[in-house]
Amino acid sequence: DDEAPAVAAHGHARRGAGRVRHAHRRVPSGAMSLKRKMTSNDVRRYEMDAKKGKARAQCALACCFHHGHHVAQDDDEAVRLHALAAAQGYARAQCMLGRSYERGTGVAQDWFEAVRLYKLAAEQGFALGQLNLARRYELGTGVAKDQAEAVRLYKLAAEQGFALGQLNLARRYELGTGVAKD
Repeated sequence: DDEAPAVAAHGHARRGAGRVRHAHRRVPSGAMSLKRKMTSNDVRRYEMDAKKGKARAQCALACCFHHGHHVAQDDDEAVRLHALAAAQGYARAQCMLGRSYERGTGVAQDWFEAVRLYKLAAEQGFALGQLNLARRYELGTGVAKDQAEAVRLYKLAAEQGFALGQLNLARRYELGTGVAKD
C-alpha cells in the first residue's frame, strides 16, 4: 500500500516575485503578462524566435501546441519543440518533456526517460522538476523508491516558495514518511 500520494503539480500555484504564478502556465519573461490572454501575435513571435533557436520561445510554442492555444493542438509538435529547448539545457522544457514521457503524450511512455529529464531540470534548481522527481522517488516509478530522497527534493522545492513542494513536504511530516512524524 503506497503512502498518501503527493499532490499533482498541474493547475496549482507557486509564489514568486511577489505574486502567485501557475507552475504549468509560467511564461518567459517579456513574452506575455499573466494579466492578459495570449494572442495570435504572441504565437507568431514565439514561432519566429523558435526558428532562431531560442529555447524559451521553443518551450512557449510547445506549450501552445500542447494546449491548442491559437494553433491546432498537436502533442507531436509540442514534444519536438520541447526536445529542441531541452537539448539546449532549458530546465522548463526538460521538465515538460519529462512530463510527456511520464504520461505517454506525444511519445511512448518511458518512466526512465522522464526521470532522466526531471533530474536535469532539478539539478538546475527548477522547482517543478524537483517536485516531479520527488514524486518518482516517492512512488518508485522509473527509479528505486526512496522516501528520504523524495523528502530532500520536496524540501528543495519548498525552500523556493513552491506551494506544492511545501504541501507535499508537510504531508511527509504529517505521515512520517521519509522523516520523523511531526
